[in-house]
Amino acid sequence: MRSSAYRRLLVLLDGTERGERALSWARHLVRGPGSAVHLLMIEPAARMLGVGGRTVAFVDQLEDAARAAARAYLASVAGRLREDGMTVGTHVRFGAPAPVTRAVIQELDADVLVVTDGVIRRPDDLGAVPIPVLTSGPRCLRSA
Repeated sequence: MRSSAYRRLLVLLDGTERGERALSWARHLVRGPGSAVHLLMIEPAARMLGVGGRTVAFVDQLEDAARAAARAYLASVAGRLREDGMTVGTHVRFGAPAPVTRAVIQELDADVLVVTDGVIRRPDDLGAVPIPVLTSGPRCLRSA
């Protein structure tokens, strides 16, 4: 198996088939011992849900439900990648995509961010990202 310059790939997913197109890049780019793919879903920060002045759901309840759904989805995707022999980590975060993505890049010391067009609406939505950003399309959004 040939080695790759990328050891820690961060793949930003949104739970859609379209978003999963980024996985083809991940399969191609992650090679060699010690390489890992990290799957990230970012959910919007929850707010208390009220109806008619009554609280129907609290933030922690909403986030717990969103976290459980995201984890289940990521577990399914990670399972398919593990069947291909890849080392996979999964991560669910809440907040605005740009700062959360930058924080996870730093936390994981990621080498490259892989994302499908549509998961991030515009390249500028991410702001300054210190690593290459690849899309599942034929172009690189931005290279560090």
